[in-house]
Amino acid sequence: MNPVVGMRAGIMGWKGKEGVRHLGKIYDFEFMTVSVDMLFNLTNLFSKTKEHRTNLVLLGGVGVSHPKGKEELAELTPNGGDTGFNGRIGLQLDVNLTKHWSVNAEVDANRIFQRAYFGTDHSKHWQVAAFVGVAYKFGKGKRNVADIGSATGMNDYFDGQNAIGAHDKGAKAAGSSETEQVKAPVVKKEEPAPAKKKEVKQAAKPQLVKMDDGHIFFSINSADISSSDMRELKKVADWAAAHPAAKITVTGYADKETGNTQINKAISLRRANRVAEVLQKYGLQKSRMEVIARGDTEQPFAANNKNRVVIVAGSEK
Repeated sequence: MNPVVGMRAGIMGWKGKEGVRHLGKIYDFEFMTVSVDMLFNLTNLFSKTKEHRTNLVLLGGVGVSHPKGKEELAELTPNGGDTGFNGRIGLQLDVNLTKHWSVNAEVDANRIFQRAYFGTDHSKHWQVAAFVGVAYKFGKGKRNVADIGSATGMNDYFDGQNAIGAHDKGAKAAGSSETEQVKAPVVKKEEPAPAKKKEVKQAAKPQLVKMDDGHIFFSINSADISSSDMRELKKVADWAAAHPAAKITVTGYADKETGNTQINKAISLRRANRVAEVLQKYGLQKSRMEVIARGDTEQPFAANNKNRVVIVAGSEK
């Protein structure tokens, strides 16, 4: 539901045993329990960061149990019910091993209505249960390359062109009449030669060289970079090396439909810093990069899932 509060539903059951002390017998039966629990991540609650390898979770909930196969005791326990409720409270320790896998240990204290089984005792009982499990997290699955768009391209392109200086080639002389009548000799007055105009060439505008924006996409609440994206970031670093005057901007984002403003600001910064670290590893100096965290205040894509992204841009004059 969010980094602190979650909910789970479960179903379990198979074989059980129940002993009746005054009869000195143990009876087998089958049972099924359906339960709903609220989960409170104490690690996230008291920590400023919202991602941890180890999480301590407080849980509490209720369940409904239904036993079968108690016919042998039906006559001895006429007040026994078929269905009963139970409540639980417990702690779970979850340790992330990889992006997908984790192990967890859980200890629960369960308040059981004994009557729900055989009705031999109408009082309530406490039962302590311990579990160790392995979890696979589907929410961090592989991304669909077709869905997130094409990978980063590093082709150079130009926004401007050289301005061509306008050269004055002189005005076209106007022709005089061929049949001009001369009444008297005309003495031509020599005129000083016109001053030679200085040709002024316009300075060429500087060309703007830009790098195609790179898009590095992430899973929910993750700053992990895939091996394919590592190769694309190597291309970014190579482009920057070929354009030593270029500045690189690394901008992190988070999607609006997950977390809240504070959490999304933090995860977008982690993603941007992680991309900057990889670029430094490939030789791009830190002084040439500007790292920005937008959180969920801006959504560069219409599709929500694409907004878990870092956009890398570069330009050189």
